[in-house]
Amino acid sequence: MSPAAAQSLAEFVDRVDAAMPLPFRDLSESYRVAVLTSLEESAAFRLVQRSAVRFLYDDVEVWQAFGYEGASVHLGGYAARGFNDLDWLPEPPAGV
Repeated sequence: MSPAAAQSLAEFVDRVDAAMPLPFRDLSESYRVAVLTSLEESAAFRLVQRSAVRFLYDDVEVWQAFGYEGASVHLGGYAARGFNDLDWLPEPPAGV
């Protein structure tokens, strides 16, 4: 991480923690959501958001939790595999 990005992240953490009278970790979920919503247009928020998404998509344990089996290019793609094998999703409505 670049020094500028690290500084931006540190300032973001300070802003999150100073947004309410209590530390962020002690807030109820609704107050935490309100704090983050108020900051979601900031560059630091977008950095945190992109990083979280990237790390989740790169985490094999997360894949396993959702039933994702990884890329299927080497197996011929998703047309023949992958659409109907998630047993944790409800069946779609008839006619869809």
